[in-house]
Amino acid sequence: MILVIGLGNPGPKFKHTRHNLGFMALDKLAAALGLTWQNNARLFCHFIKTPNFILAKPQTFMNNSGQAVKALADYYQIAPENILIIRDDLDLPLGEIKSAQNSGSSGHKGVASIISHLNSQAFSQIKIGLSRPDAKQDIEKFVLEKFADAEKPVIKQALNQAVEILQNSL
Repeated sequence: MILVIGLGNPGPKFKHTRHNLGFMALDKLAAALGLTWQNNARLFCHFIKTPNFILAKPQTFMNNSGQAVKALADYYQIAPENILIIRDDLDLPLGEIKSAQNSGSSGHKGVASIISHLNSQAFSQIKIGLSRPDAKQDIEKFVLEKFADAEKPVIKQALNQAVEILQNSL
């Protein structure tokens, strides 16, 4: 069983923001597979369970993502090595995708929370590039903004590529 976690923040206010690329990728994957999201308040997430994999979007807000990931991993007895995180990355150019295994958080607070709660970084990550804002712009504000019109085609292409990678991983 593979646990695929998309990182983001819950609620309509954050739906199309930069920090919700993980949620966007899983929504696109679920639609491509014809799957429907369910809510599980006890496990702090929206999820889809199939015989071979679980897709999950933590509803704990980004910086507390580890709480939901730990609850899911414990409940379904999934080792960190069988967890795949999809998330945004400020250190990659806009739309670039990078896969990593057994790597750290690179300053991403959602990933840091997961590492802390699992007491492991043995999971895999698919990172989708955001690029860094200019030096004058606050990073926390930047990741909570919606994409500019000029960025949307690049992000659409990146999400399509991420879904293809995810489908090949399942």
